[in-house]
Order: sequence, then structure tokens, then C-alpha cells
Amino acid sequence: MASALIVIDVQRGMVNENSQHVIPKVIELIRQAMAKPIPVLFTRFINHAHSGYVKWMAWPRFMDSPEVDLHPEILPFVQAQFEKPGYTSLIPPVRTWLEERGITRLYCCGVDTECCVLKTAVDAFESNIEPIVVHDACASHSGQTAHDAGLFLLSRFIGENQIRSLDEVVGAQFT
Repeated sequence: MASALIVIDVQRGMVNENSQHVIPKVIELIRQAMAKPIPVLFTRFINHAHSGYVKWMAWPRFMDSPEVDLHPEILPFVQAQFEKPGYTSLIPPVRTWLEERGITRLYCCGVDTECCVLKTAVDAFESNIEPIVVHDACASHSGQTAHDAGLFLLSRFIGENQIRSLDEVVGAQFT
């Protein structure tokens, strides 16, 4: 079974007092993956003026630097990077990247648990790619309540066994 790690939207605008604590866990997960070697890909959410976020949610953020820039602490690890206009990371170029490598298991970490992490994991599940969400390497910039809600919904969508801690993932040989 070929695995990959996807680091979802760990961007300057997403990392704040509610989500900063996951940066060391995300970095540890990246290091562990690269040591295997498990391929790692990174996504950035970039909004645009005519998006649903602007039209229906009145949310015009994440259109420009510095908000859209990846967090500086993860920049040294970035090799494959994809820009996405919505919640899911499984956009066509990412799907192609995964298919070219024969990926059948996708470890997910990043920000926001209840939005982009959730949508990516559910889309992987529905694409017959096993999603594993590393819960302590995920957070919500909106706070713990949103993160917990995301984990609850993920347990319903993809199964409780697909939500694991960093220690469980690394302890299971991270394959």
C-alpha cells in the first residue's frame, strides 16, 4: 500500500493563537514521512473575488500575501505544493499526483479540521483512498470547539479508526 502525507493549508492566515500549537506536530509528521520515504504534498487555499466565500459568506480573506503564504516554519520542507480554490485538496492536479505515485493511503494534517481537512478526508474516502487524519496535527483557527466538531463529523464520515494521534501513526511504522 503506497502512502502519502498531505499538509493542508498551514498558511500564515490560518495559523493564529488557536492553531499555532500544531506546527511542531505537523513538522514532526513531515520529518517522519520524509524519513520513510513517504511523499509529502502541501496545499494552499487561495480565495478569489467571485467565489462562494465572497458571494454567500461575505468572507473576502485569503486572496493575497501574506495570508495565503505557507507558514515560514514549514517552508523548508516544501517540495510539491498545490493551490486550491475551495475546501477540498483533492483537486485534479493533486489527484493526478496521487495516481502517478499509486497512492492508496493518505495521511491528513493541517488547518482547519472542520473545513478543509474534513472535506479532503471525505473526498479521499469516496475516491477509495484510505484517509487517516492525524488529529493532534490538525487544528482550527476558529478554536477548539470547531476542531472538536470536525473530529466528530470525521468519525461519522470516515470511521473512528481513521482518526489517529501522531504517536499512533509513528508507532505503527507510518507506512
